[in-house]
Amino acid sequence: MTRSLPDDPSLEYLKKEAKHIHRAYKSKQESVCDMLRNHARFKDLTSEEILASSISLQEVQHALAIDYGYDGWSAL
Repeated sequence: MTRSLPDDPSLEYLKKEAKHIHRAYKSKQESVCDMLRNHARFKDLTSEEILASSISLQEVQHALAIDYGYDGWSAL
């Protein structure tokens, strides 16, 4: 299920959101795993496998864009 962008979103807001998610991943917060599964690399992984993986900020941005219903970060 995709979610809607906030009213009047800015690129800065989206970058901060991606950084926040990346920090949560680094802190091993399982709550970000569902969103990260939007990325093809993590689609079939368990939360434990995702949290044990090395994930770049760019991968988080890609998954976030898909979560908002776009094909990727550049489309967002």
